This record gives sequence, structure tokens and C-alpha cells, in this order.
Amino acid sequence: MNTFTDSEWGTGTEDPSLFRPAALNATQWMDAARAAGASLVILVAKHHDGFCLWPSAYTAHSVRASPWRAGRGDVVAEFVNAARARGLDAGLYLSPWDRHDQRYGQEVAYNEYYEAQLHELLTGYGSVSEIWFDGAKGKNATNMTYHFQEWFQTVKQLQRSINIFSDDGPDVRWVGDEKGYAGTTCWSAVNRSAITIGEAGIEKYLNEGDPRGRDWVPPECDVSIRTGWFWHANETAKPLAQLLEIYYNSVGRNCVLLLNAPPNTTGLVEDADVARLREFGRAVEAVRVQRGADPGARRAGAARGAARGVRRRRARGERHHGRAQAAAPAAPPRRREEGEGLDHGAAGPAAAVGGRAPPRPLRRGGRDVIDVAARSPVSARGGTDG
Repeated sequence: MNTFTDSEWGTGTEDPSLFRPAALNATQWMDAARAAGASLVILVAKHHDGFCLWPSAYTAHSVRASPWRAGRGDVVAEFVNAARARGLDAGLYLSPWDRHDQRYGQEVAYNEYYEAQLHELLTGYGSVSEIWFDGAKGKNATNMTYHFQEWFQTVKQLQRSINIFSDDGPDVRWVGDEKGYAGTTCWSAVNRSAITIGEAGIEKYLNEGDPRGRDWVPPECDVSIRTGWFWHANETAKPLAQLLEIYYNSVGRNCVLLLNAPPNTTGLVEDADVARLREFGRAVEAVRVQRGADPGARRAGAARGAARGVRRRRARGERHHGRAQAAAPAAPPRRREEGEGLDHGAAGPAAAVGGRAPPRPLRRGGRDVIDVAARSPVSARGGTDG
């Protein structure tokens, strides 16, 4: 809905009739994601304004009340179907903060409402790879206690292999800023008991992790390809050099990178943004080839005469770990828990860029964790509501 009101945080009072992305084409979103090299896409199914991009049975504030598809549309369905048709994993974002629903502020009633919507999303659209819990809430927002642990239990009961993202995971954690930069040293481990979701003052801890942490919760960096999370006519995509700097300071510092690519009011990702995503994907792939990111890339590079420098370095006894961050001037020496990934932010179609293998849960130290090293360097998140 923010796309149609030219805002970043909606008020919850928006008329559903404003939602009319006449040319919405989720397949175009997926093609944009694939151009960037993505393997995972995440859709913002509901943002803080409370407008739902699927016809929820629990509120009238949804696409059902809009003129789009004559009130019979379902962005979530189109999104997941297009993702699977293009070989991409699908994830969903569902904002806990809801500025529209009258139950917000009533602890039992609203938590039950939110859990019911989780149930709709995780039982009605097939397998979901990641679910996003955003801790953001305005300073003057109605006081509300979220039952996060109950929600997490519900999520795992409905989809055992899903990855849960929040400030403290339990599977993937926020990196503490929205600039796309991790700490110079960024550990996958933290102590979850030291983190309260949405609490101010935890940003540095999330940004750096904890070398003595007991819980394995790899970090995820979220940043937009534009200035804002949502599409605005007066904004353009960041320059390639800036996107690569973000890549080196996220992927190169042990994080998955989530790159937001917001669709415009017609429901399409801007041609210029698609071109920048493609340019970025090619640049990341070139870095991977240069640094020997995978055997196939090394063979292709050798055919072009690119392997000579690699052979010289090996002759000097240098080790190669096969990830793009090895080329980043600001990146620290690679640790075994380091990984890479990208994701589109809260306002546009979602996609994972820069790799081929989707994230997979592993058993490490008796805990389910994300094998970020097996995950693509880039992923995308978004939706026209954002």
C-alpha cells in the first residue's frame, strides 16, 4: 500500500481501493531476481499498515477489498507460483506491528489474530523457505506484547524445515542496521538470552555477534537497491560501485545479503532497476570466477586464461576458500562459519542473488542451523505493499 501513498510507513487508514497495480507480473519479479543471481525471494505479505496482499479470512483490509483483479486477486499466490516456476525458493514477511487492526493492543486477541494469519500463509501456499518477523515499531505505537515464542513454535509445527528470521533468530538474525554492513568482525554465534526482539541498544551486539555465544544464528543484512524500501518516483537505484561495496561488507563479513527491489505502482520492477540488478549479478559472478568460487567457474575462467594468476598464488602456498568475499579489501580472514547471500527488502518482490544452492538446515552442535556457505550470495524480498 505504501507504494500507492508515496510513503515508507503507512498509517493503517488507507483505503483498499488505492491498491491497483494494473500490470502486476510476478514472473517479471522472478526474472529480475534471477538476473541478479538470486535463489531465494521473499514477499512482504503485510507491512505495518496492516493491508494484506492475500485475501485473509480474518480481516477485510486486504486485496479482496481492492479493485485489483476485481477483488479476486492474491499476490501471495501469484508470487509463490512464479517463484517455483522459475526455480526460486519463496519466503514471506508478516509484520507484527499492525496500525490498522483494532485488536492491536489487546494482547490475547491480537496474538491470536496474528497466529491465525501465520497459519493461513504457512498452510495455504505450499513450502515456505523463510519467514520474516520484523521487530520495528513506532515510538508512539500502542503498547503490545507479542507472543514470539508461541509464534515460532507454530511456524515450526506447520513447516519443520522453514528458517525463522528475527532479531534473535532462532535460525537467522538481523544484523543490527539497514545499511547492508556487518561488523568488521561478525560472528554467527550469539547468546539468544541476551536479545529482546525490537529492543533498542542491541544493534552493536547483533552487528558483531559473540565469539563466546552459545547459539548459532547466522546474520542477514537487509538494504534497499534504492534510498527507500518502497518505490518513489524521485528515487533511482544505487550505483554498481555502491552495491558492490555493500556486498563486500555483508557477504564479505559472514552475512547473507538481502537486497530490496520495490515494484512501482503498475506492479513491475523498473527497467532501470532490473538493469542494475543484472549488472550487479554479472559483477558478483565475475568476482566469483576471479576468486575460484566454484569448480565450474574456475574451469570457465581457465579457458579464458584467467587461471594463471590462481596457479601462481597456489604455488606460493596461499589457501582459497571459494567465496566472493575473499576479493573484498575490507573483509577479514575467512572463518569456517562465514557465508554469503542477498535478499530484496521490505518493499518489493523478493529474490536471492549471487548463487545457485538454496539455504538448507543442518544439524550442528545439536541445533538446526542455516548452512549459509551453501546459500547464494544474494536474495530478494518485497511486495507492492511492502
